[in-house]
Amino acid sequence: SDAAPVAGGTIHVGVQGDPTELDPHLSNLAATELVVDLVYEGLVRIGPDLVPQPSLATSWTISDDGLTYTFDLREGVTFHNGRAMVAGDVVYSIERVMDPETASPWSPYTARVAGVEAPDDLTVVITLDAPDASFLAALGRRGLVIVPEEAVAVEGGLSQQMVGTGPFTFTSYVPNTSVVLGRNAEYWDAPKPYLDGVELQIVPDDTARTTALVQGAVDLIEAVPHKDLEMLE
Repeated sequence: SDAAPVAGGTIHVGVQGDPTELDPHLSNLAATELVVDLVYEGLVRIGPDLVPQPSLATSWTISDDGLTYTFDLREGVTFHNGRAMVAGDVVYSIERVMDPETASPWSPYTARVAGVEAPDDLTVVITLDAPDASFLAALGRRGLVIVPEEAVAVEGGLSQQMVGTGPFTFTSYVPNTSVVLGRNAEYWDAPKPYLDGVELQIVPDDTARTTALVQGAVDLIEAVPHKDLEMLE
């Protein structure tokens, strides 16, 4: 059986790429997605079996004609700035991706959306202009996460900070050096997260990344160089 998780500690990860852009609606770099996954959440998430699972939405219904999706939102979710996440935030976030002025690389995933409405704080209704079997999966994409409008509005917006609902909160980003995240003590899926923090060390050079792992400067690395696999094993 799996051992019970032990709370505490910071994990140090050697990553290959620099996020360069922290705003989840503006970047589709894999290096950004890695961080977005830890800080932000969407209505649904894609499970290990590639099937959409509840995330900020606990359940949903689809009309018989396949055009209307009604989502029930999770109660008691707060953004990292302390404000409650409500249906209006979902409307804002999806419309922001849809807006041509945003120039979001994720806008193709909203191409079928005819409208997004919030009849109340815990309900979101999305209407499509034609049935789309891939729509729920599209909502699980990292570029369709939910953000608070007031964080976009400040100087620098979400390119200088990260404000989501996810398990980890933004501490700092030093370009080409590191991204530091802390534990979200108010996370809706308590007692998760178990870690106190995550520190991503940006190490583009393959040899340097392997060396950092061998020397114990990091606990794990991504994009393990093939030439080093045997030695690391």
